[in-house]
Amino acid sequence: LKKRLVDRCVAKGHDCTFGNIGAKDLTHHNDGRPSSITLTDGSTIEALLVIDATGFSRRFIEFDPNDSLNPNGKFNPGYQVTYGALIDCEAPHGYDLSKLLLMDWADDHLDPAAFERNYKVPSFLYAMPISEQRIFFEETILVSRPAGS
Repeated sequence: LKKRLVDRCVAKGHDCTFGNIGAKDLTHHNDGRPSSITLTDGSTIEALLVIDATGFSRRFIEFDPNDSLNPNGKFNPGYQVTYGALIDCEAPHGYDLSKLLLMDWADDHLDPAAFERNYKVPSFLYAMPISEQRIFFEETILVSRPAGS
């Protein structure tokens, strides 16, 4: 990805700057001007595209106070949770042993109440046949606040 981004920037005649130095401060401008990044050595650079790689610390992320997912501008992370069950069936389950079955997340068939629940906790399920009478099911909750249970 890094190479592709650099190649695109260079092909369009843009300057690309890479360094092994930390960022101390970041100022975004909402009027089309580049963002200003103050580095730990005191120097400043400007960029139209800033990729925040601070990880979990989220030093330069600002949250919209009007965003219902991050009330009052405070970080409200979403969690991904998986639940699995290995099931031994009394009779053959009937699934093809050579294929995984993915039941993708879709909600266009749901009534309004179920649609709302699905919006709050979107998930998908897959089935992995192990043998004629053993199968593994796993549901993945894509994102939930707080963590799904």
